[in-house]
Amino acid sequence: MKLALYLPNFRDEVTLRELEDLTALAEELDFNSVWTLDRIVVPEASDRGELQYPFGMMSEFPPGMPVIARGKWFQGMTLIPWLAAKTQKVRIGMSIIDTPYRAPGVLAAELATQDHLSGGRLNVGVGSGWMPEEFAAASVPHLFARRHAHVRETIEIMQGIWTNELFEYHGEFADFPLSGFGHKPVQKPGPPIYFSGLKDPKRSARRIAKYGLHGWIGIQDSPEDIRRWRGEIERELENRGVAMIEGIRKAIGPDIQLLIDAHAMYNVPTAVRLATRLAPYDITWFEEPVPPESYEALANVRNQVPTRICVGERLYTRFEFLPVLNRHLTDYVMPDVTWTGGISELKKIATLAETFYIPISPHDASGPVNLMAGAQVSISTPNFYKLEARRVKLDFYNAFLEEPLKIDGDALVVPNVPGLGVKLNVEYLEKHEV
Repeated sequence: MKLALYLPNFRDEVTLRELEDLTALAEELDFNSVWTLDRIVVPEASDRGELQYPFGMMSEFPPGMPVIARGKWFQGMTLIPWLAAKTQKVRIGMSIIDTPYRAPGVLAAELATQDHLSGGRLNVGVGSGWMPEEFAAASVPHLFARRHAHVRETIEIMQGIWTNELFEYHGEFADFPLSGFGHKPVQKPGPPIYFSGLKDPKRSARRIAKYGLHGWIGIQDSPEDIRRWRGEIERELENRGVAMIEGIRKAIGPDIQLLIDAHAMYNVPTAVRLATRLAPYDITWFEEPVPPESYEALANVRNQVPTRICVGERLYTRFEFLPVLNRHLTDYVMPDVTWTGGISELKKIATLAETFYIPISPHDASGPVNLMAGAQVSISTPNFYKLEARRVKLDFYNAFLEEPLKIDGDALVVPNVPGLGVKLNVEYLEKHEV
């Protein structure tokens, strides 16, 4: 579990020294992140309990704020650069940024700068706001009824500006031509974005799923509330994932193979449910459905799903592959030449799998050396199936090499030269040493 600290910049009276001391303590205790609160105003009507809506529009809260109108508190956004300068390792962010109070393009550019100031430690929380009185103070009362749409546009604009050299947008709240906005964030493709919703779990889940957001931010939630929200979000993400695979299958037709990597992320019932839901779309394999430490878990999944299974990238040496093969727990194996013990060990695993008539697909997640080592073994392996590459295009790998990789159609060409067939660009590696 990662721990986060909500800095009390919003209370009846707070000093910078208090915030500084709390932040230093959070960093000393290895907290993952510290967050400020976005609050523009506290209407005087709040002191009398006469706000138009209860806090967060949640009926269990009173129509007033927990801080008095004459309170001495700090604006959360302007504390972020200060926190960037005061800290070295803890992540920083504001929970949450009420997007209707800010122009989307300006916000995206400012957050990119904040990410640089913090050395790539910025978190971004976004939400719609809930208090009409605050919208009036921010000079945007007309946006209150359309606040949720404003959040959607802001997310689209942030993601567009952060990932494109030039970007244009023509929407309801922002309309600008092809433009540059300065430095891109340090974090790629951008700082993690968290969505905050206090009333409607399904709507929050849809936003998180649609835009690939990092997660959800709640407030004062009980364990029961968290369980309910998490369940809704997980269901929505799963439904959207299945719908995406269905759409991909329709788009590519029946002849192109579709392979799914679960990345060892699931427990047994989740893996079984997902594999069963994906089976109608004729997936070639469901890779690493459960963590590799338990052969029993893998067997449990294997016995319940109608899809083919692939495992191996997290198995080390032929001795960990043998129980999987002996117990018929997989249809394909995917050893990683770097992790499993080198070219000789990969060749031994391939030969072992051949005795079970199991195809082999060398794993790649490390770069051109790993890729070419796997390729060299593959061309001498009768039970070779496919060579995995972590990218659709291999141009990224070419920067590391003196000569670019050669692709012929859908095949990697293995050069007829000594060694792996590639030479590393030492000058490039030295220039980009970490």
